[in-house]
Amino acid sequence: MADSDPPDAAAGDARMLLRSIDFEFILCMEITTPIFNETAIASASLQKKDLDLTTSYTIVEGVIQRVKAMRKDEEFKVLFSKAKGNSEAAGIEVPDEIPGQARRRKVPQKYKYSTKSATEDYQAQDLEEHYRGKVFFTFLDTLSQELHRRFKGKDETPTGLILSGLHCLTIPSHWKGMTNDRVARSVKDVCRFYDVEEENVVTELKVFHSSYALPPSNSESATVQEDVLDAGLPVHGATD
Repeated sequence: MADSDPPDAAAGDARMLLRSIDFEFILCMEITTPIFNETAIASASLQKKDLDLTTSYTIVEGVIQRVKAMRKDEEFKVLFSKAKGNSEAAGIEVPDEIPGQARRRKVPQKYKYSTKSATEDYQAQDLEEHYRGKVFFTFLDTLSQELHRRFKGKDETPTGLILSGLHCLTIPSHWKGMTNDRVARSVKDVCRFYDVEEENVVTELKVFHSSYALPPSNSESATVQEDVLDAGLPVHGATD
């Protein structure tokens, strides 16, 4: 390109993006990729037309438990090591010091073990500890809080219990003689949650099941799922 040619805006943007890819960027990719892989699978499953309420709750619960299981120092140590290796392989410098942290002022000996020095003067001791708190734990905690806020709710009766109860009430076999304890619990939970009379709900459900029959299922997994629901347990393997 000649000096007289106008500057290439796209090339300039590309150079700026390239300079922004540093060690912290690589580390964030290592942290978020495994979690986003699982949330992508969960998202696709939650959008299926034939998904039932209980399975949808189980999918979300599985993601929450996975996030909880990842929040360990050992998990971060593996990710941090991979980020360092990938950065070095790509010619990206791994910082020796904590970014933006000024030189630590030495804490006087008499304040070394006081509560004040432990809270106000505390700083991460090394790069790994810094990113474990600033990036890793912060990301997982925020994700977990949002999943609970969006899918669990804040009511006394958890959203998952309501979803499971609604699904239970749609199973025709539960209404043969009305002797199933699970049905009775589900009716109480749903009525309490929506503030409606139990007698009215039971009457409507009886009319529904006497006038509408669900298509028969030849799937063994459907039978197993009903048995698991009867026991009040979550359905596993929902994301397979």
